[in-house]
Amino acid sequence: MFGTSFRVRMQDAWQLRYLFKCFGLMSVVLVMDACELDNPAREPLPLDYENFVCSVQPVVVNTCSFSVCHGNSKRNFRVLSPSGMRISDEYAIARERLSADDLAAGIQPPLTETELRYNFDQASAFATMPPGESMLLLRPLPVEQGGRFHGQGGDIFPTRDNESYRAIEDWMHGQTGGCE
Repeated sequence: MFGTSFRVRMQDAWQLRYLFKCFGLMSVVLVMDACELDNPAREPLPLDYENFVCSVQPVVVNTCSFSVCHGNSKRNFRVLSPSGMRISDEYAIARERLSADDLAAGIQPPLTETELRYNFDQASAFATMPPGESMLLLRPLPVEQGGRFHGQGGDIFPTRDNESYRAIEDWMHGQTGGCE
């Protein structure tokens, strides 16, 4: 139906399209490479792990770790908890530490050091300076208190004076120290 010359012209057209696409992509890369980002990396906050474990961990486990909330792998901020989402291998290790009676009673093993570090890293990723701009504090705060809409979770901290809110804020301000 089509002659040889048509096939040759189509082949030439495809080669030209390919060259134009490559040239266009190279132009974009060169332009992007020439641009400087006005978004320098920020210094990490001096966040204390011991203070997190004693003051912040209980807050996030008790208010955020439900499966419909942040105890869910589909969330940007994820929280591991003894009776919720766990790291499989770590959960197996933690179960080995419980007695047969505890297991029979349905007691859940506490989080391992690795799981606590995971929660620390998750929360640290949302820590900002000033702390009042952190989504970790703004999302659970009512909109009328200066917070952001929090979806199904609703308002967790009624005001900025709430003890749990203050524990997270103090941690972001660099409070140190372990459990008393």
